Amino acid sequence: MKGDILGRYRLLERIGIGGMAEVFVARQMGGVGFGRNVVVKRMLPQLAADEGSVGMFLDEARLGAKLQHPNIVGVVDLGDVDGDYFMVLDYVDGADLGVLQSRARARGVTIPVEHAAFVAARVAQGLHFAHQARDPET
Repeated sequence: MKGDILGRYRLLERIGIGGMAEVFVARQMGGVGFGRNVVVKRMLPQLAADEGSVGMFLDEARLGAKLQHPNIVGVVDLGDVDGDYFMVLDYVDGADLGVLQSRARARGVTIPVEHAAFVAARVAQGLHFAHQARDPET
């Protein structure tokens, strides 16, 4: 939970939870005062005893680390601290699209079509890259 430390990472704030993992903004702690914000996706503890779930989680991290594209958040680390599996992703600062939509709706406005099209095009570029990716090792 918040405040926990996983290896070099201090969990700051939980920003989501799903069927397999919970996601935190975290602080990477390094030597001589170095640090930066990252995202930690930590496998739910009740799944850590299931080999199939662990395998899927590790495969997701390994595959994600191979996808280098400006529209895909990069996986930068993978770890296990006492059976607590986690992957570390680049932190992207800013409001997510759901927050922007909620704010617009609350003000009685819509997101301009050209802005929505810009976001959709970038998402499509990232998805296309991921779908076309081939592992040179396999």
